[in-house]
This record gives sequence, structure tokens and C-alpha cells, in this order.
Amino acid sequence: KLLAYQRLAGLRHIVLISSIEEAAWACQRSNDDAPWSALQPWAPGTTLPLPGIDAQLNWDAVYGGVGLAPPRAP
Repeated sequence: KLLAYQRLAGLRHIVLISSIEEAAWACQRSNDDAPWSALQPWAPGTTLPLPGIDAQLNWDAVYGGVGLAPPRAP
């Protein structure tokens, strides 16, 4: 899905958030012609800046009060 999202014109940020564990990753670009940054882990307890939309995400706001899915059996 990441590659499909990266093909969308106008998209500046992609944030992938796990529903199984507290883990998230992000990448960005400055404009439609710019290359995407590498997908990087988003560190727990931090704020993720989203300059392309003049916003930011707070880790605790994203995961606060969320019941995560139970681990899958192997």
C-alpha cells in the first residue's frame, strides 16, 4: 500500500500506525516532484511534525485510550 500512497498527487505525508502494537512509521516529500524520504520509525512519546500541512501529531493523542488488537497466534 505504501507505493500506492506514494503515487497520489498532492500527498505530502504518509503515517503508518499499527493497530497491534504501539508502533508507527512516517515518510514525507516537499512537493509532487520531490522524492519521498525513507520510511522512518516514529519514536514513542514524541510529536511528529507534518510541515506540508502545517500540523503535527502527538504520539500520546494518537495512542491514548486506544485498545490495541490482541497478538495473532503463530
